[in-house]
Amino acid sequence: MRCLALCVVVLLTCGVSVGQEKSALPNDVREMMGYLVGFWKLEGTVDGSPMQGAMSVRWSPGNHCQIYNGKMWKKGDRQSLVHLTVICGYDAAKDQAVETAYWSDGSHAVSRYNMTPRIVDEGTIEGERSGVFDGENIAGTIKAERKGRDEFDWEVSQKNGGKVKFRFRRAEPPQRREKVEK
Repeated sequence: MRCLALCVVVLLTCGVSVGQEKSALPNDVREMMGYLVGFWKLEGTVDGSPMQGAMSVRWSPGNHCQIYNGKMWKKGDRQSLVHLTVICGYDAAKDQAVETAYWSDGSHAVSRYNMTPRIVDEGTIEGERSGVFDGENIAGTIKAERKGRDEFDWEVSQKNGGKVKFRFRRAEPPQRREKVEK
């Protein structure tokens, strides 16, 4: 009987600890990353070429990282459409947000943003980026400047001289088209 009681206590204790999910994100980091959640329109340039696009950001199930889905194209040329998927998480040991991005044209990059100072609606964070674009290795620095709750500038200065600049503006998500039953 004593053995059965001990098993019940162990099971109950394990059940309580499993049921109380511990977050991998400190509250201030969650708030800082939460700024991005929503739908964004973007306009800017990649090496001087005008671009535009849209991006949605949401928390993953479990709220331990974010998932971005986006698309970009050369301004006026929808045939140049490229899709983008990003996973963004937090590296507590380095106090950095880490984004791993993949484009439908085969390009990919890893970006690491320093999370100090803690900013939410306004301020600047910086970091580094490396990856492969159009078959070439790239590396550079990133600067993201938040200009209020609904707008931020994002800039990459690559070591090879390339520049990427975008302005993101919060927008309403597109309406889903209702399927018409026949």
